[in-house]
Amino acid sequence: MKTRIKKFMLSAIKKSLAVENITIIITIVFSMYLVLNSKFSDMSIADLVRWTILLLGLLSTSIFIERLGMLTRIENVTEATHNHLISQGLNPSVDHVFSDRKSLPPLEERLEHAKEIMITGGSLFRLGSEYTGYFEQKAKDGCKLKFLLLHPESDAARLVAKYVVYELNNYTAYKSQIDTSLYNFQRLKQHYNTLVEIRTYKLVPPYSLLITDPERSNGSVLVELYTCAVPTRDRPQFTLFASKDPQYYKFFLNQFRLMWDEAEPYNITSI
Repeated sequence: MKTRIKKFMLSAIKKSLAVENITIIITIVFSMYLVLNSKFSDMSIADLVRWTILLLGLLSTSIFIERLGMLTRIENVTEATHNHLISQGLNPSVDHVFSDRKSLPPLEERLEHAKEIMITGGSLFRLGSEYTGYFEQKAKDGCKLKFLLLHPESDAARLVAKYVVYELNNYTAYKSQIDTSLYNFQRLKQHYNTLVEIRTYKLVPPYSLLITDPERSNGSVLVELYTCAVPTRDRPQFTLFASKDPQYYKFFLNQFRLMWDEAEPYNITSI
């Protein structure tokens, strides 16, 4: 069966080439005829003009048919390539969808053009410790910042410390990290009160979210799954874009808003 299909395709290609070449063959034959007649017979100028016009017409037709066949082949290859890319795009490997922190560009690069940043997680300790200066610079530039993290005295914080945070597995140490983040974010809020908001919540988070420019077409959501006893650097994560992934982009954006609405505004005396 495969042999018959192969033979059929080769036959079709040969026929296509034959159709394209037939005008070239006719042109060559007429050219030879014209040359022979010009040598061995007396031809009037009118006859030569008619033959020349005919020859030019055949040449034009040959070129047109050749170009048409070439364009048809290019169109077929382009369509096949397009269909292949579409099929690959609609069925991507999960291994290509998920990544980890090690494969991400630097945070400064990812947030460089953001005008609004919303972050939710457990302790946000690394962000609250290493990037306070960077967030201050973003606030100076007019960027709005929202930080949503666990209430340090909540049962959720105890559960996350025990089952999720691989590096600690110690509630006291984890609580200290949350307190440090809250303190650093609060200091930032004191200088940029209208731009910085802080809230704490008491549910066990299934993931953390880093959202940039939620109301813009270039908005993005980085989702990091909170897995059981896995080093932070190895947690699986994926990014959704407002323009490319509108359905699940809106889903996770709404998840942040639901958690934010359930959370408590933070101030020094609330803990």
